[in-house]
Amino acid sequence: MIPPAVVPADPTRSKRFFSHPLSRALLCGVLLGAISLGCGGGTKNSVSGKVTLDGKPVAGEISFVGTSGEAKAPLLDGNYTVTNPPKGECNIVIQSLTMGGGPAIKPPPGMEKAGGGTGTLSGTGAGGVPPPAKYGQPNNGLKFTVTGGKQTYDIQLTP
Repeated sequence: MIPPAVVPADPTRSKRFFSHPLSRALLCGVLLGAISLGCGGGTKNSVSGKVTLDGKPVAGEISFVGTSGEAKAPLLDGNYTVTNPPKGECNIVIQSLTMGGGPAIKPPPGMEKAGGGTGTLSGTGAGGVPPPAKYGQPNNGLKFTVTGGKQTYDIQLTP
């Protein structure tokens, strides 16, 4: 029996692949994608702090409104952490957990006193007092400049 002929590898094959413009674009795209993804889990931009009214923690929602977007977070026991707020100067909006400016949202029957609170999501049962209505508009005078990284901003509201 005669062994089959061994065909030597074509040494110019890899050169031909990378000489094609489409293959170079594909390789560049894959490399740029890998570089932009990095290892993941990088530090996010965030602003954390505590919102109080007459020394009492505020419950509701806080929003950082900038020219490039908006980021929101809940206010529980006055504490908040807004992740990835828009960079630059932001107006801060603080709203109660109510719908359409109406009364506080009531929990389902039988759960009114869960947690020993007042039975409303904007009352002290949600971990704080509701903010004054004037802070629910972007032109309320509360401003903060987001520079990136982890920042802290405590806010003391007035009635």
